[in-house]
Amino acid sequence: MPKPSLNKGPLFHEGGRGPWWEIWLFLVILKGTWSGVWATNGQKILVNEVKGRVMSELDIVRKHHNAINAQDEQEYLDSVNFPFTYQNYNTVSITIKDEEDYRANYQMPWDIIKDTEPNWSHTELDEIEEVARSTSSVAFKILARRINKSGNTDLVIQMIWIAVSAQGEWGIKFRHNLGTPL
Repeated sequence: MPKPSLNKGPLFHEGGRGPWWEIWLFLVILKGTWSGVWATNGQKILVNEVKGRVMSELDIVRKHHNAINAQDEQEYLDSVNFPFTYQNYNTVSITIKDEEDYRANYQMPWDIIKDTEPNWSHTELDEIEEVARSTSSVAFKILARRINKSGNTDLVIQMIWIAVSAQGEWGIKFRHNLGTPL
C-alpha cells in the first residue's frame, strides 16, 4: 500500500477542530508560560518550571523573598531551613543555629538592608536561574533591584540562594549577597 504524501493529509479531523486549532492552542500556551504572565505574576520563569519540576523549590524562594519585603518575621523564619548561613559581599559570613538563636543574636534582613539603605522600600526579583540541582537541594542565581521609597532603583544586586529539602519541607539554607554585578 503506498504511503500518502506528507503534504496531502487532511487539514481537519472529521468532527474535530483539526491541527490548526491544536497549533493555535499550543502557541497560546507557550506564549503564556514563556513570558511567565500566567505562572508568576509577570516575573520570568525557568524552562524547568514549565515542566513542573521546580515549583516547590521556586515557591520557597518567592516565599522567602516576599517575607523580606513584607518584613514579616514569622513568615521569614518559616521559609528558612536551620542551620542557616548568610554571607554578604563584604565576606561577612554567619551561621544561625535555629529560630531562637536568630531572634536573640541577629538582625532580620530588612533591618540590615535599612542600615545601609535607609530609603529602601522593597526588592524586586528580575531573574531567577537554576544553576545546580541534587535530589535534596537546588541552587539559584538571582538578579534583583533594591527599590527606594520614591519607586526608583537604588541598587542592582546578584545573589546565590540555595533551597534545601529537610523532612520533605523546602527552605532556604544558604543566602549569599554577591553585591553589584561586574
